[in-house]
Amino acid sequence: MNRLDAIQALFSAILATSRSFVEGYDLFKTIKKSTVSKRVSVSLPDLTHEKLQRWADIEGTSLADLAAYLLRRDVEQAEKEGKLNYPNEKK
Repeated sequence: MNRLDAIQALFSAILATSRSFVEGYDLFKTIKKSTVSKRVSVSLPDLTHEKLQRWADIEGTSLADLAAYLLRRDVEQAEKEGKLNYPNEKK
């Protein structure tokens, strides 16, 4: 599995993400028919964790769902900007 496949698989886990903090953005429009959820572990500084938890509480969602949404959003943006192409890949 290459990096892009791994990233796409990771962010397909967004199905359960709350829409409350995504005004005007349809999370489900980019989810493919066949998805497999993957888990990853990340280490965060205490202050970052506290801020994410506060944000998730305000949004009424879990910290994991909020983090997954934020990662997916940024990966989709990077893809739109052409940042996910390896140097030898054609666009």
